[in-house]
Amino acid sequence: MKKQLFLFGSKLCPDCGPAKEYLERKGVKFRYFDITEDLGYLKFLLKYRDERAEFDQLKKEGKIGIPCLMVGDGEEFVFDIEKADLSKWS
Repeated sequence: MKKQLFLFGSKLCPDCGPAKEYLERKGVKFRYFDITEDLGYLKFLLKYRDERAEFDQLKKEGKIGIPCLMVGDGEEFVFDIEKADLSKWS
């Protein structure tokens, strides 16, 4: 079953544009949330960032955690999008 995909990013982030373009080139359907355009999107990401262990190392490194591809309802988080096995979701 295909899972809904959500990409969290920002136009201010140098890594987010290429991640978004990569998914588009691969034909992956996803919904994009620019966390600097809408506080609701930022709060949505922060809820997971504050509670999930997947973000711990990123926080220790002083990173925000974007670009971040969320699978389904937070079942999985992918930070290195170009190395992800996209075939299981597309």
